Amino acid sequence: MSAPQSQTESAETASKQDTFRQGVLSKWPEGGEGYHPTAAELDFLRRATGLTDEAGLRRHVEALREKALNVFPFTCIFLYMFATTSISRPGGYGKALLLGKQREGAILLDVGCCFGGDVRMAALDGFPPEQIVGTDLHAEFWDLGFELFRDSKETMPATFLPGDFFDPSFLSPTAPGTLESTTPLSHVKTLTELHGRVSAMHAANFFHRARSKRRPSHVWPS
Repeated sequence: MSAPQSQTESAETASKQDTFRQGVLSKWPEGGEGYHPTAAELDFLRRATGLTDEAGLRRHVEALREKALNVFPFTCIFLYMFATTSISRPGGYGKALLLGKQREGAILLDVGCCFGGDVRMAALDGFPPEQIVGTDLHAEFWDLGFELFRDSKETMPATFLPGDFFDPSFLSPTAPGTLESTTPLSHVKTLTELHGRVSAMHAANFFHRARSKRRPSHVWPS
């Protein structure tokens, strides 16, 4: 008797993930390079964490990287991208911030949010945090974000949705003219429920190239 299709697909997915994991690990020496942030990156981390000592910040970030590697050893984790931000680089960022201040109920969506650095940057710059939604494959990264940035669900009330952007059960096509969901963000479980409600989307980590130490950033106000 053959295994059910769902079990076969799950086994194939797990095998592919393990192959990817081993491939990434083989490229990096144990421990890797130390953390060498730019002045701008240090400034953001000081604002976001409340830590001012540079040496202490380095140790803090390096310790969180080790925990993140145990979740999944993405190249961006090795390169400390989780401790950087890119949302403020493109011209659309200023427009997105204005939407957060001027449009009632405006929602900012960060696809591939990882630790939530860009979510926190937007909140620090004035976008209402309770109107920000982050999504990522690994909920563990979001949880580590609270440890990295030394905050909590109470002090950082953004909504996090774990899931696969390409999974139709998480984000399904919706016919034009479909009524928007009125479900409060605190009760939303899938991206499908956000159809027609997102005012701006950030997708730097979604599009980043694994071998690039600096990735392009995209913010699309609507």
